[in-house]
Amino acid sequence: MDKKVSEIFEPQFIDKLYRFALCYLGRREEAEDTVHDVLERFLTRRTVTDNVVNIKAFAMISVRNSSLDRLRQRREMTDVIPEDSSAVGPDASFEAVLLRKALDSLPLREREIVHLKDIEGYSSAEIGEMLGLGDAHVRVLLSRARKKLRDFIESENEYGLRR
Repeated sequence: MDKKVSEIFEPQFIDKLYRFALCYLGRREEAEDTVHDVLERFLTRRTVTDNVVNIKAFAMISVRNSSLDRLRQRREMTDVIPEDSSAVGPDASFEAVLLRKALDSLPLREREIVHLKDIEGYSSAEIGEMLGLGDAHVRVLLSRARKKLRDFIESENEYGLRR
């Protein structure tokens, strides 16, 4: 395995890929399968990465595309909207449930930008590169998404947000 490809097999980066897939799919097993499939493709099709400048961004894009493909297949097979990913365990706090509902209420593009920025810690420029957007456009979408999250949480929380 060449050095460039080995970067995406670091445990911390694999965790990022998994969380990103889970952001789309909402199902742990499907997210794991998606990441596994993407990583397997990187191992078996080495020539695919020859002209790739940023291998990690390419891996994130690959997970995104594979996740979207799985969602399309799920819709075609069941002909219904995918399960609500806000289903959390019985011990989940009110805040965790509320945040999951708020994130699920966002349009997909805004949800992925919030995830990449606020959860994974990518810069706006890196997100723009991954998603094929300009840096300024990413910042605008992030600002809109955060406002929508704030508004959703304030409307759902009968006491409003306390600072």
